[in-house]
Amino acid sequence: MQGLIANSTVRLITDELARLSQEAERAERAAERWQESAARLDAQRVEHRAEDDKAAAAVTAAEAQAERVRAEVAAPLIVQAGRMAPLTSPPSRARRQRVLASRRWGGSVGASLAPSITS
Repeated sequence: MQGLIANSTVRLITDELARLSQEAERAERAAERWQESAARLDAQRVEHRAEDDKAAAAVTAAEAQAERVRAEVAAPLIVQAGRMAPLTSPPSRARRQRVLASRRWGGSVGASLAPSITS
């Protein structure tokens, strides 16, 4: 009789219920791990957004600082270049060369006798 009970439908159902119970416990543990992973990923996303925002703010500040430095450095150089432009422009160079030639050839009358340096 014992052999009949061991292989009976009750035994099969009991074994199947035990297997399903273990499977459910495994699934619950897996679900908990996935939820923990999702929570960690959410926290990481928040951290990355904060880092991205901080980096974007740093880039914006650096660009603004670079623009200020450029303006501070370039402004005096532009003024200086503007003052020097008459000395380096072609008409002024010719005038300067005529003045130098006139000094070498004896003043303004001699300038007309000086060889043409500008041509």
